[in-house]
Amino acid sequence: MIKQNVLDYFTDSYHETFRWPEMSAPVWDRKIVEYSLTFKPQLLGDLGLPTGRIVASDPLVFFDQPPFVAEVPPGRYEVIVSVASIANVDRVVAFAMLKVGSLDRIASWKHLETHQWPGGPGGQTSHYGVDSGTGCFMDLSTQTHLSELLQDPGYDEFFCEELQKPYSSDKFCWLNHTLAGHIENNVIAFTSGWGDGGYSTYAGIDSANKPACFITDFDIVHYIDETG
Repeated sequence: MIKQNVLDYFTDSYHETFRWPEMSAPVWDRKIVEYSLTFKPQLLGDLGLPTGRIVASDPLVFFDQPPFVAEVPPGRYEVIVSVASIANVDRVVAFAMLKVGSLDRIASWKHLETHQWPGGPGGQTSHYGVDSGTGCFMDLSTQTHLSELLQDPGYDEFFCEELQKPYSSDKFCWLNHTLAGHIENNVIAFTSGWGDGGYSTYAGIDSANKPACFITDFDIVHYIDETG
C-alpha cells in the first residue's frame, strides 16, 4: 500500500534516510549502509484527457492496458514526477502523479483497478506491467491512436528516439508527446523507477469522494525500506 505521506515526495527537496545495500561494493559483499535521498518534483506538462478515461501503462510494449475504473471530467491536467537523487550516483523517478484536483482535500487513498476489456482475457488488473523501462499517463482515445501509429516502424523508432533525448542531460528520460494528426491527444511518458516490473497506481480521494490525483508508485521507497 502507498505511504500516507506520499505527497511529501512531491515537495521541493524533501529528504529521507534509508538503509540500503552498499552501491559501490560487489553484489556478494554488500553491507547495509545508510543513504540520504533527496526527492524533487518535476513538472512534465499538461495531459489532455478528451474522454476523462485514464490509462497508465508501458506505452512501448503494453500500450493496450485497459483504463482505470475511476474517471475524471474531460480536460487538461498536470503530470508531475518525484525524482529521487541517490547518493549522487543516480536519479530515478520514484512516483508519477496526474493531478486532477486539490491535493489539500485528500482524505484517503484507493488502490486502483482497471476495467476488463469486453471479451478480453483475464479480469481486472491492479497494476501495469513494464518491459521497456517506461511508464506513462494518457487518455483512452490517445491509447487508440497511439497503438495505430506504432504499427508504423518509422513512427515507433521516432517515438523511442524522442523519449531518449533528455537522458544525457538529466539522467532520467521523459517525454510530452503530441500524436501526429491528433492535436488534442498527448502521452506523457517517463522512466519507471529502476526499470521493468509491475507497478500500482493509487487515487487520492477527497472529502466529496472524488479523485484529486492519481499516483503510480515505482517501488523505490518500498524496495529500499524492505532491505533496511
